[in-house]
Amino acid sequence: MRSLLVLYDDACPLCIRCRRWLEEQAQLVPLRFASCRDADVQARFRSIRGLGDELVVVADDGQAWVGPSAFLVCLWALDAWRGWSWALSSPFWLPIARWFFTRVSRARAVLGELLGAGACHEGHCGVATSVGPYR
Repeated sequence: MRSLLVLYDDACPLCIRCRRWLEEQAQLVPLRFASCRDADVQARFRSIRGLGDELVVVADDGQAWVGPSAFLVCLWALDAWRGWSWALSSPFWLPIARWFFTRVSRARAVLGELLGAGACHEGHCGVATSVGPYR
């Protein structure tokens, strides 16, 4: 695996802020970013369960992670956070990591405002796709 493609909601201020944070970190595996709203992305990755619903990360070899697993893969790609990714994926911590990521994901509109990232468009974070809103 030489790189990872992070598919995120480019209309969500919190998601944009998270992308910037990821870009600022030293990366052991290069991260590239694309909007889940992009028609080419939707066509190329339409077979991935969760596209448009969840954070999705796709490796250059075609392997894909969705939701909390995608979050952990992003941490794994970062120099300072790889150890945390291993720890958080352990049997003890994985349920907590999943719970945390799911809660943050569901509350991203509120968290975005609290962190000064601004409100999501039209009062919610979401993108209409064939599989539902991106959360």
